[in-house]
Amino acid sequence: ETQPMLVKMDPRVHMSLAELEALHTAQVTLAASLDALAKADLQAHSAMEQASAIQDPALAAQLASFNAALKAVVDGTEPDAGRRGDRLPGLDEVTAEATALYGALQQADANPTEAQLAAAAHVQAEGKEVLPGWEQFKQTQLPEMNRQIRNAHHPAIDPDRKPTNMPEAGDED
Repeated sequence: ETQPMLVKMDPRVHMSLAELEALHTAQVTLAASLDALAKADLQAHSAMEQASAIQDPALAAQLASFNAALKAVVDGTEPDAGRRGDRLPGLDEVTAEATALYGALQQADANPTEAQLAAAAHVQAEGKEVLPGWEQFKQTQLPEMNRQIRNAHHPAIDPDRKPTNMPEAGDED
């Protein structure tokens, strides 16, 4: 059976339809960005955890450059002489920013402020900077890393395996 249902606005919340739509749009857009960031952050942490579990000193030495590149993806990079501007943030930092901002937008029963909208745009722009770094690592460096690991008769790194230890700022869900 079906029955019509009338949904009314909470009388304690005083927002126009346009303000509700703006809040919803900001939340949905940020949620999509946060989802991509959190998935990438979990995968990168899983790869780091699996790589750090390798006990073979010779193999660990072979993988040092890969581990350094992976750490840069997670923690960010300092600016170098060939790159202008500030440091590139890491997945951890951008994911934590997006998580905090999303929480603030979820708790609000008001139109998002200009500062919140600017922060959301900033986090989304940073996400577009850091996510390609992880994807590039996964597509180019991880296969070579896994080739070397398998050649040493160790199990390959599976980024989809859930990490056992995530920083508190990460999205564990």
